[in-house]
Amino acid sequence: MVKNNGSTEYGLFQISNRNWCKSSEFPESENICDISCDKFLDDELADDIVCAKKIVAIKGIDYWKAHKPMCSEKLEQWRYLFPKATSVWLFLS
Repeated sequence: MVKNNGSTEYGLFQISNRNWCKSSEFPESENICDISCDKFLDDELADDIVCAKKIVAIKGIDYWKAHKPMCSEKLEQWRYLFPKATSVWLFLS
């Protein structure tokens, strides 16, 4: 979990409780993904992926602030870390 501007971001995809999931800390959340934020803290990633796909469909990949500075240019700088990895687009599609 990461605190960010009065909300908390949960799980691998850092999904905010301000709009996407429900938490006691932010009960007025829109809860667009219709899920408890705590579900993003367990080892089951299927629900995280479903919500991340919904975020991409609604807000686009630039919803994640780190995307533009870290990923919008050529990705060769990261290739050595994940030599057999596929594109995040394949993962999210």
